[in-house]
Amino acid sequence: VILSLFGFIWLQSVWVWFLLRLFIGIGDHMLHFSTQTWVTSMSSKQNRGRNLSIYGLSFGLGFAAGPFMVPLVKLSPSLPFIVSGCISLFAWLFVFFLQNAYPE
Repeated sequence: VILSLFGFIWLQSVWVWFLLRLFIGIGDHMLHFSTQTWVTSMSSKQNRGRNLSIYGLSFGLGFAAGPFMVPLVKLSPSLPFIVSGCISLFAWLFVFFLQNAYPE
């Protein structure tokens, strides 16, 4: 997903953009499936619904924040892709700090 986002900067063909968008969709669904599985398996039975709700809220807020990047196109057509790629990379780095332990 991150590589595809940065690919929009350098690859200016509309047909290549369709391919990059396909890669983003595949990666996004793989990420969505794996994170839901992780949240479900790492949550206790008492907190599972709450944690999935918070995850869903976070996912929705991310979609809601997307349109706020449209004004960045006025500064540079590549800027929304740079910002999205950097945010994705920053979020991805947090994976290394997650604990791999099951609840009791």
